[in-house]
Amino acid sequence: MSAATISRPEGLVAMKPPLLSMPVEVLCAIVVLLNPISLIAASQTSRALRTFIDPTRHNFIQRLLAL
Repeated sequence: MSAATISRPEGLVAMKPPLLSMPVEVLCAIVVLLNPISLIAASQTSRALRTFIDPTRHNFIQRLLAL
């Protein structure tokens, strides 16, 4: 079974989500306010946020324990 490829229709441009177009300082101010559960949830929404947040193993454990 081969992997399906999804092609983008012509003229459609990939846009940056509004949250990621904010200055880094604003993103930092938002991230520091998140509890560990929200921090992990936010990091799982996109690769860019995952790279920006870079959650630790400790954060994942806290989220699992909270569930």
